Amino acid sequence: MKKIKAFFLLTIIIFVFQQQVTTYADENIDSPVIVGNLINKTSADYGLSGLEVFMSVPDTTNPATVAITETDGGFQFAPTADILSENLYVFTVVYENAVYGTSVTGEQIFSNKPILIEVYDSTKDQRVLSVLNHSVFIGAIDKINMKIRVLEMQTLSNDSLLTYIPDDSPMSLVRFGLPLGFEKLSLDTVLQFSEVFEVNRGFALNTSVPPGQHEVLYSYDINYRNAELVMGRSLPYPVESFRMMVPGNIGDLDFEGTGSKTIVDVDGKVYQLLEKKGLLSSDEININYRGLPEPSIYQRFTSLMSYKNLIAMAPLFLGISLFMIVVLSIWYYKYAHGNKQQRLEVLNDKIEILKEMRINRDRLKTGELDKESFERRETELTDKWIK
Repeated sequence: MKKIKAFFLLTIIIFVFQQQVTTYADENIDSPVIVGNLINKTSADYGLSGLEVFMSVPDTTNPATVAITETDGGFQFAPTADILSENLYVFTVVYENAVYGTSVTGEQIFSNKPILIEVYDSTKDQRVLSVLNHSVFIGAIDKINMKIRVLEMQTLSNDSLLTYIPDDSPMSLVRFGLPLGFEKLSLDTVLQFSEVFEVNRGFALNTSVPPGQHEVLYSYDINYRNAELVMGRSLPYPVESFRMMVPGNIGDLDFEGTGSKTIVDVDGKVYQLLEKKGLLSSDEININYRGLPEPSIYQRFTSLMSYKNLIAMAPLFLGISLFMIVVLSIWYYKYAHGNKQQRLEVLNDKIEILKEMRINRDRLKTGELDKESFERRETELTDKWIK
């Protein structure tokens, strides 16, 4: 009987223990230990210990967690919050002043595969940068407002095993040349952690450029004043192939200098295609654009009188109105004051004429003035009165 009780008690203990183990595992199944490694793609020398690796979840208020790399570049996280399969988790590290990173889903983390982040040694030599393809496309022309919408795409290439990083000099930024007078710049690029600066002849990115090819897509507006426009730009880096495509029914384009021009058909639409190859970083590209559409006089007037322009010119109209009020007030004061003075002078003259006529009549009565002299003087005074 005692053996049966002992066996029964042992069975209960084992069952409770199993339940506790199962419960512990269930509580931690959503928070696995995350392991990973930094991999130096430039050299076999690691030098990757003591670096901070950050794990964050975009679009959440959860703070980033930090892990420190070991001698071989390995790191691990023990998340304090549950890992959710549908979440995206971003891992970043700064190595030699460049930022590197990767992102995985919670589902990938549950697969227990290590997180691998590739890093490269850095350089400040701009000669590692070049442009494989530079394409320009005239998207649309606003004839009324005389604006050209331009879309461009460059494939920026770093064919070395070093990441380019800018220094403190503005000329070390990753630069892109644009025609003078550009406006409304819009940018999209795969280069991460980019800060954009508009400069006199284009724009620049404060970003590192790791080895490989990186697309930079941007658009902008150019204003033109008449049917001709010269679109010029400088080239910060060598360009292997430059192309510009324009609808065939909108003006006529030509390079200044060498370059080819062909007419191509794309899905039944005709385009002008300009091409140059093997351009150097010291070169400039100038394109003459002729036959641009211009608005008629009526279209210019209606555009000028549009609600948007009227609102924009309201301060100017107000300023002109105030100026005219001041000018008219001054003029009216001077005019009114001057007329009053003039009327007083005329009245005084007439009084003097009347006095002189009375004197002449008295002199005629007393015989001091003969009739002929009286009539002559009377005529002179009458004429003076009329004037």
